[in-house]
Amino acid sequence: QKMYKDSLFPSQGDGIIQTSDGDYVILKNRMSINCVNQEVCLMKSDINGNVLWSKYYTFNWGVSWGYGNADMPSYITQTSDGGFVISGQISFTPYSIISFIKTDSLGNEIWRRFHYLPDSINLLANGYTYTGICNRGIPIRQMDDGGLILEAVVYNDSSEYFFLIMKTDSSGNTLWTKLYDSNYSTQNCHFELAGSGPSQGLIFCSATNDSLNNSKLLISKISNNGNLLWSKIYEYGNNGNGGNYICKTNDNGFIITGYNPYNTNWDYIMATKIDSLGNIQSSW
Repeated sequence: QKMYKDSLFPSQGDGIIQTSDGDYVILKNRMSINCVNQEVCLMKSDINGNVLWSKYYTFNWGVSWGYGNADMPSYITQTSDGGFVISGQISFTPYSIISFIKTDSLGNEIWRRFHYLPDSINLLANGYTYTGICNRGIPIRQMDDGGLILEAVVYNDSSEYFFLIMKTDSSGNTLWTKLYDSNYSTQNCHFELAGSGPSQGLIFCSATNDSLNNSKLLISKISNNGNLLWSKIYEYGNNGNGGNYICKTNDNGFIITGYNPYNTNWDYIMATKIDSLGNIQSSW
């Protein structure tokens, strides 16, 4: 067990991955007392927890936004060149900003990009106004073609929820941004890459709730270009949440985790196994 103390500002660990060389990279976030300045820290350690290097990336937002509106950094992934990409979001009315930082294998910053969502997606459905991002964190992965793919859950001022999927090139420049209707209320979404090579797409899942609070598992697959290939909805009963996380399995299928309430006092972890076409094979 190792503890790493930051004596300057309040800080927290936001993510950790094992790197291709067997070491670990830890992502953390620290903020000044007035919440105007923010630093993202990337720290690499060996398998015994000894720090090999630490790098800081500073943001000066110019205004105090408080602790509740930021989620930068939140996710980290290693890229094919051995470097890293950090992703997250921060909200300033009327904008929500998705941010990337790209580093080399030693944590040296190569570039950073900012995407302002109202500019990226304009208005949402039915003429309503974009309101914000409601999921914590901005998951990001690198695809086989070198591009980066990320997702978020966004909503408008009529409480309509949409899944936003954005693809960029390897330099963080947007190739396309598309919205997918959640059909119901939702505040979470997770995705996994599906397939390989030019035909590689992704499958994303979410737990949604209808007007009667009946829970449903939504599973959708899109192509490399963002075209919706199929979408399936499964009933989960009252107050369940079956779509928190999705992971690829060795048989080219996927397993999805969530929870289902047994009574008012206890929640039971549940798992759903699906094949590559989204058909449920088993659930427990």
